[in-house]
Amino acid sequence: MGGICDCCLGSNSVQSNPLHDEVPLRNDQFPLSQTSDESATIHLPSLHVSANLGQDSSSERKKIYIITAPHSTCPPSHTSSTGHPCDSEAGSNAELLHKLLDHSLLYRKPLSERAKGDLNRHETWNDPWRVKLRELVQSSTCEGVIDVHGFPPESSQYDYYFISQDPNAEFENFLSRYVYQQCAEVGIYGPEQALKGLENSIMIDALQFKSKVILIEIREGLSDYKKRKLLEALAQGVKKF
Repeated sequence: MGGICDCCLGSNSVQSNPLHDEVPLRNDQFPLSQTSDESATIHLPSLHVSANLGQDSSSERKKIYIITAPHSTCPPSHTSSTGHPCDSEAGSNAELLHKLLDHSLLYRKPLSERAKGDLNRHETWNDPWRVKLRELVQSSTCEGVIDVHGFPPESSQYDYYFISQDPNAEFENFLSRYVYQQCAEVGIYGPEQALKGLENSIMIDALQFKSKVILIEIREGLSDYKKRKLLEALAQGVKKF
């Protein structure tokens, strides 16, 4: 994986070409299945990610999208908790998007749940999870960040929506319109334009490094068919922009 490892992950920890060195996943990573040779797992002492570089022989020169799910770690009692302590389906949705989107990198699952530190907020700026993510985003091989979240079904009329942190929002609004058009045809509904939302520190960091940013919220309990169609539309829209 020359291009990604040397530029995106730093050059002081990798001694071989990790595209051909599959390493078992730790239990703090999303449960990625080894289903094809399109994806490989990179293991560094402080980082565990999976990279999907597709079939293109020029993939080492392609820029990548980093996929995150910062609220995907749930407390043991989350099914009986009041409120919304975690995004219980965000991890599996991020994994599926990673498999659908060539030239993407799935960033590791947080070690602790949201109540112990919200990784979308400025107060966690110095958290090791955020520090390593910024190193990846600052690299010359990072094209953008896709931040995956979820919301309880009773909290919105939509099946999904995008939240914008970009004052210009050209990228997010293009994706919103494209996904809206593709999904409405199969009965999946969201707003046609990205919404303005609460401050997301991950997205603000990425914008400062001139990266594209996408924050997608997906209704929990959406059928597997609709989730796949939604994420297929998102992956296609990213490629078309």
